[in-house]
Amino acid sequence: MILDTLELVVMKYLPNKIVGSLSEHLIICIGIFIGMLLTRAIPQLFALLMLTGTIAHEAMHYAVGFLLFAKPSSFSVLPRRAGRHWILGEVTFARLRWWNKLPVSLAPLLLVPLSWQLLCLALHYESYEWQSLVLKFLCVQWLIASWPSPRDFYHALMAVIVMGGIVAVSVLVGWGLHGF
Repeated sequence: MILDTLELVVMKYLPNKIVGSLSEHLIICIGIFIGMLLTRAIPQLFALLMLTGTIAHEAMHYAVGFLLFAKPSSFSVLPRRAGRHWILGEVTFARLRWWNKLPVSLAPLLLVPLSWQLLCLALHYESYEWQSLVLKFLCVQWLIASWPSPRDFYHALMAVIVMGGIVAVSVLVGWGLHGF
């Protein structure tokens, strides 16, 4: 019963015509995903393989920052070593404030529906056609790139703390003024 319902929901959002086996397509995506994660052991190779994902990740920060007046001041997708870790890309902002920090820091999550669309496009081809493989590779890259970095999470947490404080003070002031 649950599997039938899940299949109906998934099929609703897939293209009408799937070329080849859906399970074949998904197995290939999972294989690409595992391969990409295994390349993390070689940071330079991972950075090269994730280049379009890094560009997409940083472009999401840039676009949302631009729309929310955070004034993007620099954009870089050149990987660099920072201690024991690698930074694959970076966007800096001149006006990152408490009210725009949360959406700007979580902007890469917008890549999740975009990667789904890439997978749906890949389903229009046979599982092993080059167009399908390229689209699945981009889909996996963008899905991995959609995960916010530790620095993104830090900015999001700080924004949530500030916003929570503002709400708490507003409630307490309102409570005191109106005698709730």
